[in-house]
Amino acid sequence: MKLKEKALVGGCAGEENGWNTQLLYFTGSSLSRDDKLLFMISDKGGSPNIVMRDLEKGTEKTLTQNRNGTMKSYVYFDCRPGIGLSKASVCLDAERRIAYFIQDNSICRVGEDGVVAKLADVPADRVTAFTHVSSDGRLLCVPMTDARALDYDPETEGSGLDRRPIYNIDGRIVITRRTASTSARWFPTGTGESSRGFRSASIRASGSDRTRTRIPSTPTTGDASSSTAEADAT
Repeated sequence: MKLKEKALVGGCAGEENGWNTQLLYFTGSSLSRDDKLLFMISDKGGSPNIVMRDLEKGTEKTLTQNRNGTMKSYVYFDCRPGIGLSKASVCLDAERRIAYFIQDNSICRVGEDGVVAKLADVPADRVTAFTHVSSDGRLLCVPMTDARALDYDPETEGSGLDRRPIYNIDGRIVITRRTASTSARWFPTGTGESSRGFRSASIRASGSDRTRTRIPSTPTTGDASSSTAEADAT
C-alpha cells in the first residue's frame, strides 16, 4: 500500500523556487503535548523562521520574523556570527506550546499567538549550542563557550557539507579557557534573569577526564540559583 504524502509546509525543497523545512532537534519534541500543533524551522520566506502547523485544520503560521539568515552556532558553523536565527537554539515547551529560540543574539520565547518576548542577551564573545527547556517550563538551558572556539575560515579550515572545522574544537576550548570559560546558563522563562547554574571544572580534548558540574534544582519563583545539586559529567 502506498502512503499518501502530506505536505507539512506548502512547497518543498527540490521544486523550482522550493525551500527547506526541518523538525526541531531530536532530543526535544516538535509536537505539542496534545499532538495537534507541529513546530518546525522553514526558510520559506528566504530566511529560517519558526513555523507552526495545525495538524487538524491544515493551517500554518510563521511565528518569528527573521530576515537575516542563519546565526552561527554549533553545528551551524558557516553562518553569520550574532546575526539571524540560531537553528540549534529552537526548542519547544510542548505542554504550554511555547517555543524558545535565539535570534540576533537575543534569547526569546514565542507562543502560538505569535507574540515574541525577549528574555536575555547572549554576550557578543560567546557562541551557543543546542538549548533545552525544563519539563516544568520554568528554566531554559543555553550552553555557551568562547567564540574563539569557532573562529576560523570555512573556506580553508572547513570540511564536509556543513564546513565544520578541521581542527579539534574541544582542543581549542582548552586553550581559550585560560581567559574564558565554557558554561551552560539557566534562564527563568518568566523573568529572563540569568544564573550560571553549570560550569565545567575542566575540559580535555580527549574527553576521557570526568568533570564536576553543578545543576540547579527546581528554583523558587524568579530565582534560578536558589539551590544546586552536584552531578558527574563526561
